[in-house]
Amino acid sequence: MLEARVAELQQNLAKFEQVKKFKLLPKAFSMEKGELTPTQKLRRKVINERYQDEIEDMYDEGGNHKAKPKH
Repeated sequence: MLEARVAELQQNLAKFEQVKKFKLLPKAFSMEKGELTPTQKLRRKVINERYQDEIEDMYDEGGNHKAKPKH
């Protein structure tokens, strides 16, 4: 259902502009968890580190994601 809505909303966009993959997270990003700045901008480094496994899973075509040790 959500995939269909995303496809509908981006049908007039060029291929390179379209969302290819996405994941829903259980909670919205927040300042309290350090994911947003006081001006509501994303702290990409924090988000990338915290959701590394989820991000990698989206790009793992075969579904054989192996967790990498976090440094």
